[in-house]
Amino acid sequence: MTNTKYLNAVLTVIALLLALNLWVGVHPSPSESMNPEGQAIAQGSVNAGQQRAEMIKELQGLKSTVESMSKKLTDGSIKVKVEGDPSKD
Repeated sequence: MTNTKYLNAVLTVIALLLALNLWVGVHPSPSESMNPEGQAIAQGSVNAGQQRAEMIKELQGLKSTVESMSKKLTDGSIKVKVEGDPSKD
């Protein structure tokens, strides 16, 4: 008798979970309802070629900045002074 009650309880829970799963699948969340295709919308430019060109331009700017810092480090125009007690590290 208790075995039947347990089986019925488990089957009821499974049925409820399946119904909940169906409900979530049929009714989209509010964020999905704004975009009917379900795709992420990129902010800014969507043109991949234009994005790559902008990235290349930024990388070239970073390269020139790193090169100028490297040049200052190698020619000695930047001096570093370390203060503090090394025994406290």
